[in-house]
Amino acid sequence: MSVLQELDHIQKLLFAKADGDQIAHQELLEAIRRLQLSMMQNIAVRIAVERRWLHVIAAANGKPVQAAEIAKETTDDAQFVMRILQFLAVIGLCDEDGGGAYVANERTNFHALSGSMAAVKTTYDLFFPMAGRLVDYMRGPGLKSDAESLSKFTYGVDHVFELMENDPQLKKIFDEYMFVEQQWFPFAWFEIYPPAQALASLACDPSHPLIVDLGGGRGQNLIRFKQQYPDYPGRLILQDLPSTVEGISELPDGIEAMGHDFFTPQPVHGASIYLFRHAIHDWSDPQAEHILRQLVPAMDREKSTLLIIDRVMPEEGAKLRDVELDMLMWLAVGGIERTETQWEQLLRNVGLELINVWRSPKLGDSVLEARLAGR
Repeated sequence: MSVLQELDHIQKLLFAKADGDQIAHQELLEAIRRLQLSMMQNIAVRIAVERRWLHVIAAANGKPVQAAEIAKETTDDAQFVMRILQFLAVIGLCDEDGGGAYVANERTNFHALSGSMAAVKTTYDLFFPMAGRLVDYMRGPGLKSDAESLSKFTYGVDHVFELMENDPQLKKIFDEYMFVEQQWFPFAWFEIYPPAQALASLACDPSHPLIVDLGGGRGQNLIRFKQQYPDYPGRLILQDLPSTVEGISELPDGIEAMGHDFFTPQPVHGASIYLFRHAIHDWSDPQAEHILRQLVPAMDREKSTLLIIDRVMPEEGAKLRDVELDMLMWLAVGGIERTETQWEQLLRNVGLELINVWRSPKLGDSVLEARLAGR
């Protein structure tokens, strides 16, 4: 049962309790306990990921594996292994097979993937410690909308990205998580924003910068574009911090990697498309404005378009996923999931004009299309 379902269930039980229903009273207490203990699921999963128990079960290819066998392979206590796996079976991450044996299911195989493990590690190891300091932070002189000070309060740095730059292992895990997160996304950005119509009219020559992907990680945005549209002329340029770019083993022909910090002036001028995917939402408004101001002078008034692929929050009637991600952005990086009005204002503040918002009814992400104001 999701947290939202739990809260709805609690509300119904509260009405029943008001009518003197004792059974409802007991169910209410149980529902509250489930919410109180929900983080135990994260703890159990993090333990299993660290000790690679799900990996051992998945590697058995559908055959049952005894907890004692897993314990022997990973040099762990057999009783403790069984306790955690029993927990994971309850929440559906593996199946019990009787007699202390466990067998993989679809969720087991998914969580055994390196990208899934990177997602669990990033959330638990990087973000949970900040949540653990949140109450002490809130007892300070006023709660702030951006959480740079929460990062400093927890880690002594202005932003968690600064922490990762000083911790190569943490940076590697985060980059892997971001790479596979883009692979998990069911639709590519160009399936929401129609490039066949927009790019066909650009008539780029091979030396012209067609797309610059800022903060593009390991290049998944451009890789998928190149696979779908191999014959579009023009350069495809992947930009990210030098430490990220240096970790890329190879890229397909036609995609070039460039070390660049988007807090500094954009070196590639006049590109047809400048692309940010899941980048601007990581930053508060002042920082986001600074990032965009580094780009604006490089844009060609007649030819350049800015595309921002991010969630566009509804003005009202948000879904649970919307507010969960907004809270995560605030807690983890001091960022924000913006409404269309907020996006429009952010762009206007730096001399850009929001032209269109390309939405997908099936996805949380949208593609915001912007150009230099007055074009």
